Amino acid sequence: MTRIKKTTRKFARLNKRITQVKQGIIAPTDQTGQRNGTKGFTLIELSMALLFVSFIMLFLVTTLFTIMRTYNKGVWVSQINQAGRQINADIGDQMRFSGNVVSANNRLCVGGIAYLWNEKDETVNSYSDPNFASSRLVLIRAVDKGYCNDTSQMPDRPGADGVSVLLGSGVVVQRFDVTQSSRGDLLRVNAVFSTGGDNQPQLDTTDGQWRCGDVVGGTFIAGSNHYCAFIDLNLTVFGRNSTK
Repeated sequence: MTRIKKTTRKFARLNKRITQVKQGIIAPTDQTGQRNGTKGFTLIELSMALLFVSFIMLFLVTTLFTIMRTYNKGVWVSQINQAGRQINADIGDQMRFSGNVVSANNRLCVGGIAYLWNEKDETVNSYSDPNFASSRLVLIRAVDKGYCNDTSQMPDRPGADGVSVLLGSGVVVQRFDVTQSSRGDLLRVNAVFSTGGDNQPQLDTTDGQWRCGDVVGGTFIAGSNHYCAFIDLNLTVFGRNSTK
């Protein structure tokens, strides 16, 4: 009797489902229990799809990062070369026809121009306006300002009173040495400008040459670095109108 009741209830449920399918209340199902036309993804298929999307995103991010670093290097190299040409032209012209040279506290004044710089992470020279951060190398065209006689005097801000920024924050002044002969008629300038951060060159003490490389585990290893660039400027100028 119990089996007959169970069988009767099963047939009743089956008959009710058939009626609901005919009336469109529910969708028919196949033998696997899935509704027809609504197949889902397996766990493996979903994992493969996520892995593929992750690979595409990683490729795009890496490519974008490389493009940005290459672009930044181009900007920095342009600044480095422009600063080298500017120094070569300005100091050469001013020294040849002026001979008045003063150098003190990371400053060089030749004739009617003044150069103010900060080597590496120094902040010796800055602006009197606190809203502007100190620059790596600044050119000031001011004959009577006396920036080298009074090293406490600071330019107001970039673009004011003949102030031009030659090197921005992405470039590092590794060295800016100024020496003058005892008679004052010969001026030597040795300046090294380079890219910053981990892309800075290092001085090889064995031969005195600057070399690019990579920082691995906090240690500099000389070698190929596509994002490292520098200029080693050596300028010697004779002053025709030297006062000494």
